[in-house]
Amino acid sequence: MEELKTPLIHYATRGQGTALMLVHGFPLNHTIWNETAALLEDQARVILPDLPGHGQSPVVEPVSMDSMADGLAAILDALGIEKVVLAGQSMGGYVCLAFARRYPQRLAGLGLVCTQAAADSPEKRQARLAQAEQTLAEGSQRVAESMAAVLTNRPEMAEGLKHLMSTTPAAGMAAAMRAMAERTEMSAFLPQISVPALVIAGLADAIIPVERAREMAASLPDARLVELEGVGHSPMMEAPQATAEALLGLLKRAQGA
Repeated sequence: MEELKTPLIHYATRGQGTALMLVHGFPLNHTIWNETAALLEDQARVILPDLPGHGQSPVVEPVSMDSMADGLAAILDALGIEKVVLAGQSMGGYVCLAFARRYPQRLAGLGLVCTQAAADSPEKRQARLAQAEQTLAEGSQRVAESMAAVLTNRPEMAEGLKHLMSTTPAAGMAAAMRAMAERTEMSAFLPQISVPALVIAGLADAIIPVERAREMAASLPDARLVELEGVGHSPMMEAPQATAEALLGLLKRAQGA
């Protein structure tokens, strides 16, 4: 696996073939995809970015879904890649939707994993903005402790996720919280996405209900919906084989196979 960096964003690559970029959620980093990526690297050139303020990427204000999408495009430019199959989990899915809107000509396929097209309600938006200020004041450990149990349906994984989240700087968390609070409603955009799409939902997801996945799949013109029994908000860690198989199906559809 090769570790690289554009001026603004760190990323790792592994394998050869069709470009497949896998985007992590909040407040994690690219390593959550490692097990799934290992199952795909014989079939694809897997690209694993750290979003701004996460992993080894610095916070570059202002942070928004659009600016993070621009960061993904910068990685493709650095690698000389014109088109990509792009998949993201949770917040990573929000970034992927922003990319689909800003760079439709560069999108070969879209994967949406435990995410949603809906924006925050006014109440949720205010709660996120308040949480951002609290995180800056109190540090990232509080967020890590509160989120670990809801990120996975596997208790044995919660401690590792807590440690991973605790390495995310408070400034990175707060910037991402503000970006999520301000993100655009994307539900009406879904019918405009003509590339092959994949929607993955964990039926035990404690953060985003499966109904959101079903709504997205129904709105996308060329979508396949995969619902994973007993899986929570982190399918790439909880069910890497099933996640990899679903993504491989998306790759083949994007290739016209």
